[in-house]
Amino acid sequence: MIILYVNCNFFLLRICGNCVNMQLNKLCSLFVARYNYANAPNSWIHDGSDAAFKSCFPTSTSEINKLILNTHTLNTSTLNTFANSTITFRVQRPAKKQLHAEEVLVIGGLNPPLNESHFLINAFLYFPTANVNTSITCPQFFGKLGNSAVMFGDTVPNSKKEWRIALTTKLQSLNLDHFSHVVVTLVEASGSFPQYLQVPLTAKIVYFDY
Repeated sequence: MIILYVNCNFFLLRICGNCVNMQLNKLCSLFVARYNYANAPNSWIHDGSDAAFKSCFPTSTSEINKLILNTHTLNTSTLNTFANSTITFRVQRPAKKQLHAEEVLVIGGLNPPLNESHFLINAFLYFPTANVNTSITCPQFFGKLGNSAVMFGDTVPNSKKEWRIALTTKLQSLNLDHFSHVVVTLVEASGSFPQYLQVPLTAKIVYFDY
């Protein structure tokens, strides 16, 4: 069903009057869809960063380098711990950039019984002190991971479920797209996790090529 859906065709009318036939899976890319925002100044944007909301954590080059150096990677051989509903780790970015492709953070390992429970996780970049009280208006917030509880009669949950969050535009808006690693903090915001929860959490960054 999903394959049939993303292969659906749409017809777009360009400004010049030409009709463009485009598959849904191609519309994920603004470049391929021939739709681009004008690079014009706005009163609420300055130098690629949001002037309305101040950074929640220092973002100078030296501070970010120190943060990356002092943050551990996820341990793939043992369980990783959410302490007080929070976990922070670093992930290496691909060494070679790809044009017209999106860097995507792929999170896995939130296996049963977690995928049988309801939870909502907020994700932050380079903000290790984020917690359940941190607002998503913080510029370092970059996405949510959510799961609904499995109800009686529902299909068996997928134990290999993954969550994907786009990175490229957010890193550019924060002027932090030149570092070799990202530091990710996940905060469970729905109050479903115990004080200490160990899960086989995994994280990687891949390019999603349109």
